[in-house]
Amino acid sequence: MPWRRSRLALIALPGLAATLITSACGALVPGANSTAGQPQNTVAPTPAKARTSYGMLSLASSEIGLIVTDANGNTLYRFDKDKTQPPTSTCVNACATQWPPVPAEDPVMVSGVDPTLVTSLTRADGSEQMVLAGWPLYRFARDKKAGDVLGQGSGGTWWAATPEGEKAGAGASAPASAAQPATGAPASTSPAESGTPRSAASPDTGSDGN
Repeated sequence: MPWRRSRLALIALPGLAATLITSACGALVPGANSTAGQPQNTVAPTPAKARTSYGMLSLASSEIGLIVTDANGNTLYRFDKDKTQPPTSTCVNACATQWPPVPAEDPVMVSGVDPTLVTSLTRADGSEQMVLAGWPLYRFARDKKAGDVLGQGSGGTWWAATPEGEKAGAGASAPASAAQPATGAPASTSPAESGTPRSAASPDTGSDGN
């Protein structure tokens, strides 16, 4: 799946609160500052609309430790079956319905996240997906409110992302051979196994997290 170094405008914010500030330029009024004898056909340009949509990655504290969230406080996840060299998403079709990819909106505002780690990739359908430290980012459809981490440890392959793009909570510390439930386990009863190879290339069909 094609990947490119992000050309998104990155705005680093000093704190957890983020405000998108826009400014408007003054427009010329027909006839203003004109001199006698000159054609009076100056047309005032239409003011640009203020942007109401933007990407957001911010640091948040949760029951499984520090994680990355979007503008609405939704937990963002990474998938062990994806690739990082180059960043490639293997979550498609039914999987992408259960785990919606985070769109790479422009500009991207970051708070508590290193902006140099934020890039994007182009999915098979042509849409752009946010990438953190090489890992494509996703939301979990069963997370209903800010702070939910119901996808943590799902299928032993899905983990909330840390600001460094690592696995949060049990996913970061559990031995490769361990088979124990992840903290904040989702509806799935599959044990979390952090030793799942990261380079598995077979596309996911959405069975993880069901």
